[in-house]
Amino acid sequence: MELSQLDTPEGESYRLLWDRQKGGTADARGKNPPQSPEAKTAIVEKTKLILHFKQAPGDTLVASGAIECLHSQYPEEYATDVLGSGADAIFENSPHRSFNHGQGQEIVMDNPLINQADKAPLHFLKQLLPSISYSLGKPITLTVNRPSLYLSDQEKGWLNQVEEETGCRGKYWLISAEQNQTTRLRAGLG
Repeated sequence: MELSQLDTPEGESYRLLWDRQKGGTADARGKNPPQSPEAKTAIVEKTKLILHFKQAPGDTLVASGAIECLHSQYPEEYATDVLGSGADAIFENSPHRSFNHGQGQEIVMDNPLINQADKAPLHFLKQLLPSISYSLGKPITLTVNRPSLYLSDQEKGWLNQVEEETGCRGKYWLISAEQNQTTRLRAGLG
């Protein structure tokens, strides 16, 4: 189901809510001009994007799933760079990161739908997709259910800290309990 098909308890679609909270309209954003058949078949340079994260690093990490969706649905179309809250470390080894040296279309990775989190069951990743989708004027479907954190070959060779500290070589849970206005507990499986 697409974001525009979901309704808030007040009866408006999430897309309309997003646009109202962002101060614009969906129709006025991200419209791409029609291309001629010749332009579609020509070899085109990748469109450069800079995704700007202004929220907590945990939100930046979750947004890596949205970037996975973008690149799986539009392969070889975008060169994506990142900046802001922990972005350099989180995307250090990502195959989807390009270093655009400050050049490209900047997209602020906002999430105004977070204020509706207590009113409708909408996955956090799905809330982040409109930042990219509406800015590019292209639909992006949520196809993953978790963030993606890529490790270097050196990091893959490290002994995990749980095993190092406790000697436990089995599965474990990593729980990071925090409290804020929207989230009571976050947990991850290791």
